[in-house]
Amino acid sequence: MPPEDAGKRGPRLMLVPFSRQQFDLLIEWTPNAEFLLQWAGSQLEYPLTRAQLQLLLETGARKPPSCYLFGVCDPRDGSIVGHGEIGQVDRRNHSAHLMRILLGPPQLRGRGLGGEIVRELARFAFERLAVHRLSLAVFERNAVAIRCYERVGFRLEGTLRDARCHGSEYWNLCLMAMLRPEWERREATPTGSDPER
Repeated sequence: MPPEDAGKRGPRLMLVPFSRQQFDLLIEWTPNAEFLLQWAGSQLEYPLTRAQLQLLLETGARKPPSCYLFGVCDPRDGSIVGHGEIGQVDRRNHSAHLMRILLGPPQLRGRGLGGEIVRELARFAFERLAVHRLSLAVFERNAVAIRCYERVGFRLEGTLRDARCHGSEYWNLCLMAMLRPEWERREATPTGSDPER
């Protein structure tokens, strides 16, 4: 299905609860430390292990949850093709933070599915959690991800210089966000684009 048809016929991907059955897939999809840092940040260490993922799963089980963990499912065959999280849920300030977003199988990348994962996470945050502000952080060197987030409607708010260290390199971290009125404007347009941009 072409990307422009996705909004008309419903999403090609759907969010499902993260579970132990998905641990081995995340480990398989993470070939090296640089890749892990790109998609998961510095809270997880390479090599990724089931024990680390179990701790991650337990953070989503706290009540009330401050973090929601999802597998990303292809509804056509039920296969898990990705992962995403909504963390730092702040009910007082009506905000949350997207994190650990991954489209796993390399052969699926470059088809617009990463943007679909981000849209489904944003939809959950704005509609189910009723947030006003949804933020994320992405490494400045990850130009593909930044373009993906911009297409969904996130705007660059600033850059943290040399925010993370990988080996002998320091990486800049870009902060991006989208507000509820911006999301609602995009949802109200047939193509899902922001009419003011």
